[in-house]
Amino acid sequence: MRIPTHANQERTKWPTLATLRRRHHKTPSSHPPSRAILCSEMGMVFGRTGVAEPPFRLVLQTQVYEVRSYDSLVGIETIMNDESNGFRSLASYIGVMGNPKNENNQPIAMTAPVAMSGTSVRTMRFYLPEEYKTVGEAPIPSQANVKLVQIPAKSGAAIRFSGWVKKADEKSQLAKLLVALAKDGVTIDSDFAEEHAETFQYNPPFTIPQLRRNEMFLQLTEEQIQTLLKNNKGSEL
Repeated sequence: MRIPTHANQERTKWPTLATLRRRHHKTPSSHPPSRAILCSEMGMVFGRTGVAEPPFRLVLQTQVYEVRSYDSLVGIETIMNDESNGFRSLASYIGVMGNPKNENNQPIAMTAPVAMSGTSVRTMRFYLPEEYKTVGEAPIPSQANVKLVQIPAKSGAAIRFSGWVKKADEKSQLAKLLVALAKDGVTIDSDFAEEHAETFQYNPPFTIPQLRRNEMFLQLTEEQIQTLLKNNKGSEL
């Protein structure tokens, strides 16, 4: 089954509606937006991301979490001094904030989710569109603090929640995921999980908080996945 699909705790600064309209719909600011554009924007207010998401294979779905398998992806990363500066650096690379800051001045489509990970060192990542299969196919960043990364194929468990993401939310949702995994036969050290878990945020800031889609994602080994499948007979996909 193929599905298209941290946060110190300020809101991640996505582009505004006007910016999205100019950059993605190519509509001059002096022209009124079309009905299609307005419908797209209203969809984002009510929870649609309005952008592409990395495809994955759904392996297992329970009442608490789901297990996914992703192919290798290309991303751009930066070390976060703070969340706002991290987002601006990555957004500048793809051209959301103006002229793209990459060697070819090549605009690149925004995708979701924005991913954050790490505790001692906090990293923010954008995934590049699916057309980029390897790092060599993507334009080189012009900023020293932005780097291209080849993300290996991986599988893991994701738990979904809504609202604005705060550090307390990350901790509580990850703890909930760990309890559910342990109940299904896979025990993971909480300190290890906090360091390696990823926070996924899918929506721009103008999405209604209760309709926002956030996830905690934790990579699993093949052995751990087989244990979960064995203990959830009938739920595998």
